[in-house]
Amino acid sequence: MEFEFKIEDSLEKLSVEFSNGVYTVRHRDSVWNAELKPVSDNLFLLQIGNATHRLYFAESEGKKYLFVKGRQFCLEKCETSRRSFADVDERAERASVCPPMPGMVVKIDVREGDQVKKNQSLAVVEAMKMENELKSPINGKVIKVCASAGELVDAGRPLIELEAD
Repeated sequence: MEFEFKIEDSLEKLSVEFSNGVYTVRHRDSVWNAELKPVSDNLFLLQIGNATHRLYFAESEGKKYLFVKGRQFCLEKCETSRRSFADVDERAERASVCPPMPGMVVKIDVREGDQVKKNQSLAVVEAMKMENELKSPINGKVIKVCASAGELVDAGRPLIELEAD
C-alpha cells in the first residue's frame, strides 16, 4: 500500500507491505523490515533490526501527532493509491467497504439485501490486536457480502458492496 504524508512542511512517500507479521517499509532509496507491537491504544513498540523505538500517537483538533525519540511530528494524510475504508463511485451510486489494513474479519453485521444507513456499522476487522469498525459511507442496500467471520483479508479488498437508495 502506498501513502503520501505531509510531515511538517515536507511531502513524504511511503510504501508499506505486510507479510508473516513483518512490515516492509520503503522510503526514498531505503528499505526496512519492521515489527509493530501494540502496548495500548496510542503506544506501540517499533522494532527495526536490533533497535526498538516507542511510538506514541495522539489526535487533537483533527490533526494526528506522532512522538518518537523525543521529537513530535504532525502527520497529515494526503492520499493513498489503493482503496481507503470505503470507495464511493458517485456516478454509479455504489460503494465498496474495505479494511484499512490486513487483518481478520471478526464479524459481519449485515446480509445481502439489507438496507443500511450512512455511518451504520457493517463489519469489524481485527488488525494488530485492535478492532476496526467499518461503517457505511452511504444510505443504501447491501448488494454483496464478500467475506465472512474468521477470514483473513488484505487492505483495500472489498468486504461489502453497497448500492445507494
